Amino acid sequence: MHADDIDVTADGEHAYCATLGERTLRVTVDPRLLEELGLTTVQEPLLLRRVLDGLPAAELAGLSGTIGLTELAHRVPGFPDAVVARLRA
Repeated sequence: MHADDIDVTADGEHAYCATLGERTLRVTVDPRLLEELGLTTVQEPLLLRRVLDGLPAAELAGLSGTIGLTELAHRVPGFPDAVVARLRA
């Protein structure tokens, strides 16, 4: 799925609803992940979009409910370097 096909809206502090086609996924963000990556809270939704964009199709197909961004990110091949590079590009 391309990042432009993902709708991300705030759903509380460090939490987002991501709409992927017909599915909605609630994603929580651990602020420590941002610290580890050298990112700010302003970049949170952008990071989420890049992580979802980088997930293999098989991983995306199985997503539902609520999940942590850290768990999602570790499913992305080349995380964190690939994701952070796309975020900063």
